[in-house]
Amino acid sequence: MESLAARPFQWPIAAYLTLAGVAAGAAMVGAWRIASRDADATRLGRSSLLLALVTISIGGVCLIVDLEGPARFWMILAHANPTSVIAWGARILTLFTLTAGFAWLLEATRRADEPVTVGARLLLGLVAVVALALAVYPVFVLRQAAAARPLWSDPLLVPLFTLSGLHAGLASVAFLDGGSALLERPGVRRLDSLLLVGLAVLLPLFTLDSALLLTVALGLGVLLPLLSLVTRRGSPSLRALLVLVGSFALRGWVVLVGQTVR
Repeated sequence: MESLAARPFQWPIAAYLTLAGVAAGAAMVGAWRIASRDADATRLGRSSLLLALVTISIGGVCLIVDLEGPARFWMILAHANPTSVIAWGARILTLFTLTAGFAWLLEATRRADEPVTVGARLLLGLVAVVALALAVYPVFVLRQAAAARPLWSDPLLVPLFTLSGLHAGLASVAFLDGGSALLERPGVRRLDSLLLVGLAVLLPLFTLDSALLLTVALGLGVLLPLLSLVTRRGSPSLRALLVLVGSFALRGWVVLVGQTVR
């Protein structure tokens, strides 16, 4: 198998690394909402976990397309290699799918009058931890190949990709739910604000030489939603859509264009 440094990344890997971040964010939202005692929130939590499973499944298909068949994925999964980021990623992907799938199944079969058990809460906590690992993991795929692509060695990639992935997951859940119900909750508004401010600070510091990317990722994806949030103007669904556009633009550019930057 070719090394990461020698093998160019094509669109399936860019799609996979982007969708992994979305799935991680959606799963964390799902675990958080199900753990609450609000019936409306648990309904949204079930939808969020299902969205995470669908998203990571599509991402997994993209990965298999890049690997030219499922046999290579199972080979990577079966062979222990503690120094391979790809091998760790295969395990994180598998563990995420299993834990999120089991949590969704438990929640889908739970009666409305039945409380969330201690065991289910522990499982949701595990889902959140694995989701965080899934959100961070794409950065280390890029950093392992950074010898040939200096842009990927930028230390800001870790918080930037993590925040953008989690925010894209939150925005995906909000957009599919109609936006306003979720994004207008006080706790979610605070989280939304923190993620936007974090991205607004980090993005201009990152090594970018594309005015178009800055316009889309920073302008449309961060500053415009932040302005809408602060002024309480504009549709929450549109705000969520802009966040998704900005996140996808950033991650796609870093993966596809970033490997040509010397």
